[in-house]
Amino acid sequence: MQPVITSNFQFESFYLFGAVEPTTGDQFILELPHLNTINIQIFVDHFAKRDPESFHLLVLDNAAFHKTQNLKIPRNVGLLFLPAYSPELNPIERFWRDLKDWLSKHQPHSLDELSQLIVSRLKEYTATAIKSLTAFDYLLSAFRHAIG
Repeated sequence: MQPVITSNFQFESFYLFGAVEPTTGDQFILELPHLNTINIQIFVDHFAKRDPESFHLLVLDNAAFHKTQNLKIPRNVGLLFLPAYSPELNPIERFWRDLKDWLSKHQPHSLDELSQLIVSRLKEYTATAIKSLTAFDYLLSAFRHAIG
């Protein structure tokens, strides 16, 4: 005989959109409800407004929502698309890996608790820590070459 239980399964999620600056250790992270073009646009717009006098290069993979014609790129933002299947070339992937490793040691009981954990952890990252995770010579050299 199999035990029977009543359960109410519900899927909840949120997404982190982020950018890191390997040479300074700056980070820009937004938590948004969906991974889609609308939220990519929100992220890019907020990112551009953070420092409107500077030009910023966003390194992206080739996900469809990164490349849609509906995305309006601000004048102070450029997009650099990486070759397919090359997350090792994207500095933020090392940052995400570190955050995920840290999160694996915690067991939040709700989406709100998970969000609070992430926010507190993001505040703990120093510029030095971010640089140590993201500023590898081969990446910096490739970016300098890409932007001329």
